[in-house]
Amino acid sequence: MKRFILFLTFFFALFLVSVPLMAQDATGGTIPDFTNLFATYAGFCAGIVVLTGLLTKIISLNRLGRSIASWVISLLVALLGWWLKLGIFSGIDIVGVLGIVISCGLGANVIYNISWFRDLLANLKIAEQKSTKK
Repeated sequence: MKRFILFLTFFFALFLVSVPLMAQDATGGTIPDFTNLFATYAGFCAGIVVLTGLLTKIISLNRLGRSIASWVISLLVALLGWWLKLGIFSGIDIVGVLGIVISCGLGANVIYNISWFRDLLANLKIAEQKSTKK
């Protein structure tokens, strides 16, 4: 009896999964939109951090290597966005692109320097505790 109930459970689970799949039409598929990476400055910086993280999983890099990789990835992705006139890079000149690259590279490198970020948060917490005691 337990086997029969287990069989019915799996049968109904497969049925519930297959019905929505059969209901799709041929034009209903979606293609990932990677241009959202270029929509905002925060999205661009987050994308650079993710791309650098993926690269460091493929290639083992030390701290300096990660910093250089994030700068290079930031520059290459920004130049691609500027060339294709995507998001924040549409309508700006190369000096503006370099400014975005420099600021995003700094942001990505600060995120990778977690010990510095932890120290900053600890100092802010200590300063907040001192200000509430007064």
